[in-house]
Amino acid sequence: MPAGPQDVTKIKEDGWRQGSALPSDLVDSLSREGLLQSAHSRDDLLIVLSHHCDVTSSSLAAEPFVELLSLKLVSKRDGNLDWGKNPRRYQFVDSRTSPLLIYEVSVHDRVLVPRDRLLGYKPDSARAIDDETRSRLCRWVAARYTRSAFPDSFNERVGPAVEQIRPLFKRAGHLLTGVYLLVVDDELPEGESYRILLIATMLDEDYRDASARASAQELLDRVEAIMHDCDGVDIGLTELRSEAELSLHEIRTLKRWDFDDLSLRRGTAQDLPPHP
Repeated sequence: MPAGPQDVTKIKEDGWRQGSALPSDLVDSLSREGLLQSAHSRDDLLIVLSHHCDVTSSSLAAEPFVELLSLKLVSKRDGNLDWGKNPRRYQFVDSRTSPLLIYEVSVHDRVLVPRDRLLGYKPDSARAIDDETRSRLCRWVAARYTRSAFPDSFNERVGPAVEQIRPLFKRAGHLLTGVYLLVVDDELPEGESYRILLIATMLDEDYRDASARASAQELLDRVEAIMHDCDGVDIGLTELRSEAELSLHEIRTLKRWDFDDLSLRRGTAQDLPPHP
């Protein structure tokens, strides 16, 4: 059956899926048509973010658009942006290349284009992101809407500490895949302290590496020392764990700590957006 405006079956036949990289000629075509939000160099990547089933749906009426995500090639690694610790910007290293390539993503640099624009093109299979990176990117984008919120009074108390923690993570934040807190949701009055538990996680293979684990522990110890200086915040326990050691119960109970959120909240409690 020849491909037409309503015939999108060839999208699946041509191998399009979530994580597929757009070939340069398709990127150029979309740019000329004004369908992309920002300029793209040949070193950058534009990938498919939509779910596999939506990308390959046989009904154009049911799924008229495909969502794309821009990956910009950058020269420097920033540990604050590794492993989704920042809700707005994300960095990852493509370990398959030599030299290693560092890509940075903005959560705002997403765009919907008509799905039938994929017809007549095949994905650039040589530049497709690996499945683990694809999965992490999708979870990071989803966390934009599901990430934890902390009490405003807590954010105000730890704000100065975050400004000291940020440079530490810029240098060595790639060692930790996440920082999690157990803290109450209540807005506590002045004079009443937040009592928290702090757990940091590493990739299992990194945790088994004694040198990497020691470096990560040193980073966590410095974070703990900085947090101890926060008025109205008491740390009851700090632990470094492999991701494999974090239980489902703890994942449901703990809150992932996004430093970028806190760094933006430098005013008084009255200046802060209301806690939901």
